[in-house]
Amino acid sequence: MNEWIPADGRRLANRLDDRDEKGTKSAGSVANAIHLAPFCPRQNLLHDHYERHGQIVCKAPEAAIFLQGSPASFIYMVLKGHVRCSIITPSGRRHIVRFFRTGDLFGFEDFETRHSGAEAIDHVTLRRVPRGQLDQAIQGNPSLEQAVRDHICRELRIREKQIVRLAHLPAEARVASFIKELASQQAVNGEISLPMSRVDIADYLGLTVETVSRSFSTLRRKGVIQQSSPSKIRLMAS
Repeated sequence: MNEWIPADGRRLANRLDDRDEKGTKSAGSVANAIHLAPFCPRQNLLHDHYERHGQIVCKAPEAAIFLQGSPASFIYMVLKGHVRCSIITPSGRRHIVRFFRTGDLFGFEDFETRHSGAEAIDHVTLRRVPRGQLDQAIQGNPSLEQAVRDHICRELRIREKQIVRLAHLPAEARVASFIKELASQQAVNGEISLPMSRVDIADYLGLTVETVSRSFSTLRRKGVIQQSSPSKIRLMAS
């Protein structure tokens, strides 16, 4: 396996609403550790459930899907576009905890109120299911219950890997591992779309915008990436 070694010697492998939920339309290694687990076939049960029982919700860029502290009334599936979930700290600082893309499920809560908020990054189409309806459905369907459990466990693994990234990687390697993560999800002919802003990336990686911009510049200079526009990059083979 080819590797890119940052200056500090750390290894980066493979260099590669509920207030706003009205108005819906009804419808019938440290770096290697960031690589996500394969999609579980049981998740098809959850997707099928959303197809049968969900409502379509469309959101414009930057629109709120649900607010931190609002009732946890619905669970969502992304049909199109990208979503960010974030927590606002008591001091007013934002920390993005997850990005979601087409096919992802989000909005599961263990309390009655939201511990985070969610917003559309671009034009987003969602399918939502009432939380109570899903709770009732899994009571008589052990396979669906296991699919929900699998999803929650996968989310926990993703959050754990993000904690490792924030705790152990320097800034440049955080940005590089984030790019690698995106590449594993969506690269087409080596090109990666960055729908989120540099501010979003900074708030996700626990960095400043300036540090994120410098890291992208360093990765370009080292030949790790090529960038044709702020929203399009390409991983370069070693």
